[in-house]
Amino acid sequence: MLRKVFITYNPGSTMAEQTAFRMQTLAHLYGFEVLLPYRPGGSNRISQETKRRIDQSQFVLAFDLGRSRNIFKQEIQYAQSMQKPVILLKDKKRSFLPVSQPYFKEFFIDYYNTEDTLHEIARFIDGQFKEKEKEEKRDQAFATALVGIGLGLLAYWFLSAKQE
Repeated sequence: MLRKVFITYNPGSTMAEQTAFRMQTLAHLYGFEVLLPYRPGGSNRISQETKRRIDQSQFVLAFDLGRSRNIFKQEIQYAQSMQKPVILLKDKKRSFLPVSQPYFKEFFIDYYNTEDTLHEIARFIDGQFKEKEKEEKRDQAFATALVGIGLGLLAYWFLSAKQE
């Protein structure tokens, strides 16, 4: 069941942090649990609690907006070491990690055309969870919709800020 997702973001990115909080609230309404990083006192090292949350999740959604911080990278690297599917949404065309892995995929956010990005993400999610029962396919569709909501919120935030 794809009912738990870990969402992480770069510390200091208000847009990413607020989007993660909104997604946590929306997901809860539909029976999903969004787990967020636990970063006590501005620590620059991944906490045991964050590792536990990543371990509990079925996949990881990461917002790489602005400057990538060390703790953010540690969270992604830990998820990769646990072979969790990782969806990395980024706003700049730069490579996050030089290593290509079958359960890790970077997606550049084109704020003016989120539809293509969402279709790519849906294909990635589908490829990660091939053997599915009917209930799991439903959960997969919900997971894709949840990522789509996050992508839409980021685009809305970006486009609104451009008008000011």
